[in-house]
Amino acid sequence: MDARVRAMIRTMVTELAETCARELAAAGTLVDLEELTVAIGDEVARQLCEKELQNRAERASQLEECECPVCHRMCLRKELEPAVLQGVRGEIVFSHPGYFCRHCRRSFFPSTGAIGAGSAGHGDAGIDGEDDLGGEQPGEL
Repeated sequence: MDARVRAMIRTMVTELAETCARELAAAGTLVDLEELTVAIGDEVARQLCEKELQNRAERASQLEECECPVCHRMCLRKELEPAVLQGVRGEIVFSHPGYFCRHCRRSFFPSTGAIGAGSAGHGDAGIDGEDDLGGEQPGEL
């Protein structure tokens, strides 16, 4: 983490301390204080993650077509679909584009490869989208 980000965090902490002064003062023990500050930190982390995932999904939704991870045919984008992920810090809610392959009759979502590298990636684990145990693998975010 660079100095610029640390400075922004210091500013944010000062504002949070002022806003939460009553709750912070009411924390009787160090454990109580840590539990409160961890809850605040978890919410900051959750919202930051949610914002980044939404930004990635918005970049992915600019792709009118995406390559099917199974047959490699180009497939048209469908409507944005809501996603609710259970993260370590709580639920992360965002909308992302879905694609449907008429040939394979399956829906899929592009991975970050399609978002960040400008290629039509598809985020599957193997060529068939399954792990070595036969279970479906989710695409990368």
